[in-house]
Amino acid sequence: RIRALARTVPTNNPHWENWFYTWFLGMVNQWRGMYRRQYGNSTMPLLISKQGYNKSTFCRRLIPTELSWGFSDNMILSEKRQVLQAMSQFLLINLDEFNQISPQVQQGFLKNLLQLPTVKIKPPYGSHVQEFPRLASFIATSNMTDILSDPSGNRRFLGVELTGPIDVSGRLNYEQLYAQAMQALERGEKSYFDAKETAIIMQHNRQFEQISPIKQCFLQVFEPASTPENGEYLMAAAIFDILKQKFGSSLQVSSIQKLGRELQNIEGLKNRRTRFGTEYLGS
Repeated sequence: RIRALARTVPTNNPHWENWFYTWFLGMVNQWRGMYRRQYGNSTMPLLISKQGYNKSTFCRRLIPTELSWGFSDNMILSEKRQVLQAMSQFLLINLDEFNQISPQVQQGFLKNLLQLPTVKIKPPYGSHVQEFPRLASFIATSNMTDILSDPSGNRRFLGVELTGPIDVSGRLNYEQLYAQAMQALERGEKSYFDAKETAIIMQHNRQFEQISPIKQCFLQVFEPASTPENGEYLMAAAIFDILKQKFGSSLQVSSIQKLGRELQNIEGLKNRRTRFGTEYLGS
């Protein structure tokens, strides 16, 4: 039932059915409201396509009509207290138009939210902070493909690009759908992604990453080299000087330290530690 629901989403992603199945178990497991969890359901499906492909409808249909109070698709992440409160009250939160979420929020608040096992908030009219079980899992939609701004955090997203509209015509048997999830959890099936699966997710999500202007400038001048014979090890300061000579004031980088962080996230760019600092192998 769960994988059949995943198949209503047309995509060329060969992992999607299994990813959705594991995430769905994680969502149902989150509803059990356990206090002594170590981890929350820390991944979210990210449905990507142009408008009119029924993404939002698919998200809404994951929750039966009788539990429609438990679905939200108008969350404003900047209102942090309300978001935390919603995580203890709702069952599923859809971050619609994910591409409108700023890189700063992606890399900070949202990244922290996804891994929370419980939420600590001061209730309305309360006098002190209380801890509540987290119930909500997250799902997201986007009309754009270059949306992930934090390479180290892209393991949180199950990116799936649609090849056509989602089939939302069939009637869902929620009783069987959720019974399958509960039986799987009671059998001890995992509702999280292991290290091997996470590596596949991260590799797959590279196609959805935003390429920062700094990284674009670097790749116009340098290529990652495979061996020292094919390139040269340079420190971030030397790379900065070369880029500054070519791009001048259009190179928007506030510090060499920031450039170093960007270089760390360039796929295939080897580095080594020396007593003077980190050097990068480019050609």
